[in-house]
Amino acid sequence: YTGTDAHTYAVTAGHCASTAPVRDQSTGATGTFVASIVDPPRSGGADYGLVDFGPRTVALTVISGRAAARKHTRPRPGQTVCRSGITTGEQCGSIAAAYGDHQYLTTGMPPSRGGDSGAPVWAVGDDGSVQVLGIWLGGRTTADGHDYGRFAALSSAVSALGITSAD
Repeated sequence: YTGTDAHTYAVTAGHCASTAPVRDQSTGATGTFVASIVDPPRSGGADYGLVDFGPRTVALTVISGRAAARKHTRPRPGQTVCRSGITTGEQCGSIAAAYGDHQYLTTGMPPSRGGDSGAPVWAVGDDGSVQVLGIWLGGRTTADGHDYGRFAALSSAVSALGITSAD
């Protein structure tokens, strides 16, 4: 997104935060982490990072070849979602349940691998546009032994990180 300061920002997984430069796979732009919120593991809490790509870059408006909508609705259990991870590529499944205050569990996707964290989690809207719903975090095995995928809701990241957008 483009911030009110005319910089281009990206929301990613907070547990990926680093002092090293971040490189966007699609555009090659480099940025730096400017904020990170990571609640304790297994809490279903916040896991968000904010990357500043500066004023000379443009926010992408396409995911998986489709126009990306600017609205960030809350995910719904039963909804079909996809992730676009660097390592495993595009994978789709469905939301199984909410997990804590910020996260959701998914089923039907192959397990993710290192490098997939921070990938967009999205759904196709009724109009054919892509709605980014979250940020991929990885897997989670529950106490009863079920394996799930896990992502943090983008709608929660917007408020947790205090994001204000110009677009």
